[in-house]
Amino acid sequence: MFKKIADWFTKIWTAVKNWFTVAYPVVKTWVIANLFMIINYIVIFFSYNIVFGHEDVVVAETLLGLWIFASIAYAAFKAFLKK
Repeated sequence: MFKKIADWFTKIWTAVKNWFTVAYPVVKTWVIANLFMIINYIVIFFSYNIVFGHEDVVVAETLLGLWIFASIAYAAFKAFLKK
């Protein structure tokens, strides 16, 4: 029975390893091309977590909302300019 489990694990591990060798260059290229937007959304996420739920932070929430709007507009602009 242990042999069957070991064979199954080896088969799964080989499939995962093959998938990573194919997907890694594609994912790496995408991350490098979109690093600015990834960092931008991480900052927005943490900023909203700090600000959300507190009183008298209307200006901060408004600026974060505008930042989200500008980020989405920038992403749409990049998407529409692709050929």
